[in-house]
Amino acid sequence: MDLYLVFKVVHIIGIILWIGPPLGAYWIHLKSFQKDSSHLEEQIELRVRNAFIGVLTIEHIGLLILLVGAFLMLNASGWTLLDIFWIKSKLMIFLFIIIPVEILDIWWGQYAIASALKKVKGDKIDAETRRVFTRYDRLIKASIPVLIVTWFFFFLLAVLKPA
Repeated sequence: MDLYLVFKVVHIIGIILWIGPPLGAYWIHLKSFQKDSSHLEEQIELRVRNAFIGVLTIEHIGLLILLVGAFLMLNASGWTLLDIFWIKSKLMIFLFIIIPVEILDIWWGQYAIASALKKVKGDKIDAETRRVFTRYDRLIKASIPVLIVTWFFFFLLAVLKPA
């Protein structure tokens, strides 16, 4: 059995787990909390935000699996894959665009929101918690277009494999 192919499958599973939540859950999340959705009660919002942390956990586990799969693929190739232009291009995009976005997403989406949710008393959202939620919602609105363009280039590079 070719270990490279096994690691490639692991890498692809990680990609699916990493990209899946933003393509579905983020859109639902954003639409749920638009200003014209004042009919949502704070109790429901708190439940949705708590559940969303689980979605983020799946996404970030997917990112970790993706990274492990990529590292193992590079290792199985004897690191010769790093000589290929399109692989280097994907790595540069990942390092300079994806990593900063994901660091912010992990911090604001998981740690800051989870911390703010622990401080909520009852079903009432205080001003500080609302600020944390708003910051994260703005991060999502800014990062989704960046991620979609980046994913497009990742897939373009992987399929076309330009020299």
